Amino acid sequence: GFTPVDMGSLASAREVEAMPLRLFPGWKVPALLALGLFIFFYAYNFVRDVLEPYVQEGKNKFYKLPVFVVNTTLPCVAYVLLSLVYLPGVLAAALQLRRGTKYQRFPDWLDHWLQHRKQIGLLSFFCAALHALYSLCLPLRRSHRYDLVNLAIKQVRPS
Repeated sequence: GFTPVDMGSLASAREVEAMPLRLFPGWKVPALLALGLFIFFYAYNFVRDVLEPYVQEGKNKFYKLPVFVVNTTLPCVAYVLLSLVYLPGVLAAALQLRRGTKYQRFPDWLDHWLQHRKQIGLLSFFCAALHALYSLCLPLRRSHRYDLVNLAIKQVRPS
C-alpha cells in the first residue's frame, strides 16, 4: 500500500536511510542548553532547599525533590531561556549600530544563536507550561495535612 519514490541511484542510499535520524536537526543545541540549565538550577535548588536544612538543622526535607524542587527549577530555566531569546537581537542591533551598516555578516556564534531563537523560545514556553502543571499538582501533595488534621480530630472526639 505504499507509493514508491525514486530517490536516485544506490549511492544515495546512505542519505535516504539517515533521513529519519534528522527529525529535528535544529533542536540539538537548544535542547542541550535547556537540559544543562535545568541540571544547574536543580542542583542549586536541591542544595538550597533540601541539603542545607538537612545539614544545618537536621530537618529531613527530601520529600521536596520530586515536586517542590522541580517546580522551583522550571521557572528559573524558563526565564533564562526567554532572556536568551531576546539577548541576541539586542546584541545584533548593537553590532549593526557599531559597524554603521546592516549589510555585513554577523559573527558565526551570533548567527547560530539568532537561528536557534525559535527553539529556545519554545523550550522556554514548555518549561513555563510544566511549571503551571506542577503548580496545579501542589495541592495534591499537601493532602498529607488532611491526614494529620483527621488524626487530631479522631483523638479529640470519642469513638
